Amino acid sequence: MAIISLPLISGSSNFAVLLNGSDLMVNEIGAYQGSQRYSLSTDGYYGLVITADGKWSVKIEK
Repeated sequence: MAIISLPLISGSSNFAVLLNGSDLMVNEIGAYQGSQRYSLSTDGYYGLVITADGKWSVKIEK
């Protein structure tokens, strides 16, 4: 289980986050503060595709 925190500090248009390019995690307009809990089935590499017009950060906890 992983918890992925994705705050978008500022922004006025679309904020979208995809896990491995296909699983939509977030799709919001404007600033966003939240987290998603995912069950990652295996150890390995995972990619986040982030679209935003403002400052953002990612924190991943196991």
